[in-house]
Amino acid sequence: VSKPKYSTFYRTDMEEIMRVTNRTQLIMIGVYGHHGILATALDAYMRNIKPFFVVDAIGDYSLDDHMMAAKYVAEACGVVTTAKHVAHSLTELSS
Repeated sequence: VSKPKYSTFYRTDMEEIMRVTNRTQLIMIGVYGHHGILATALDAYMRNIKPFFVVDAIGDYSLDDHMMAAKYVAEACGVVTTAKHVAHSLTELSS
């Protein structure tokens, strides 16, 4: 999904893709945790989609920015997890 603003849901078909494919959870990785990923996590939460912020698979400008985003997600709108935990959970689901 190509996004024009910080949130992946803003002016994209992301929500429709998730609804059509019966998805209610979003695993979030990438860059700029305190910008796009945080905005997407909040937007997902407001759309009844559960965001999973993969703390060790997200880059940012600084450790302070990164920790602020992770803390905000944990307190307000999602689950903060690790890549190892996500991989283990997905492996269990596919078994």
